[in-house]
Amino acid sequence: MVVRASELPPPRRVSDEDFDAICATSKIGRDEREHVRRHLDQIADEFAAKIRGERMRPDRQADRDRLRRIHKALQKARAELEYPMGDAAEFGLQSGAPLLALMITEHWFRVRLSGVKPTLEEILKDPSEVRREMRPRLDEFASQRPAELISAVLEEVEAVLMTARTFLPVLLPRSRGGRQPLTQRKYLIANLAICWNGVGRSPTSGPNSQFTAFCEAVFEPIGWPTDGVEAAVPDALAVWRNPP
Repeated sequence: MVVRASELPPPRRVSDEDFDAICATSKIGRDEREHVRRHLDQIADEFAAKIRGERMRPDRQADRDRLRRIHKALQKARAELEYPMGDAAEFGLQSGAPLLALMITEHWFRVRLSGVKPTLEEILKDPSEVRREMRPRLDEFASQRPAELISAVLEEVEAVLMTARTFLPVLLPRSRGGRQPLTQRKYLIANLAICWNGVGRSPTSGPNSQFTAFCEAVFEPIGWPTDGVEAAVPDALAVWRNPP
């Protein structure tokens, strides 16, 4: 049976009855039980919180829709800035745009808005010289042509959003669909390896592995399927030995 990520609910704490059964099956001594009990509770609580948090986050389609709405809103804002404005709007923009100018580099202004196409020699100028030459022109531009300055900044943001919309389905792992990897299962087993090692046992894989049997004994009471656990143990132990 193939287990899917959606079939791994937030794990619950192991009950006292199930814990006694785990300890008996895995031959965990009474002096080791407190350590194992505390560790299992911590694992269940932390993974439950993680899984609930992930499932509350928007999915890929919601992300795409949100980026599209933001992009369209920026396009609309830039279009509004092109219309003639009355005295009140002009005064407001002229008052606020100089604050925006403080965020802008002189190099960007020279290339983007100064109206003078810089030569290679000018592009390679010392940054302090560029600041000295362009800062007065930038401040003047912000005061006299604030709508144009704001529109240019929004256009840069729009380009970033266009890039995000373009590459989201390409670069995002598994964005084209398919079965999701059982990452949470792998990391939970790796944490069980820490617990197992903490009572002086060496976590191993294989059909006769006591550690694998321990993992399967834990999975059932926390509400996770045991199918595929044996096959998942080697990768989980690799994470335990070389944590990211």
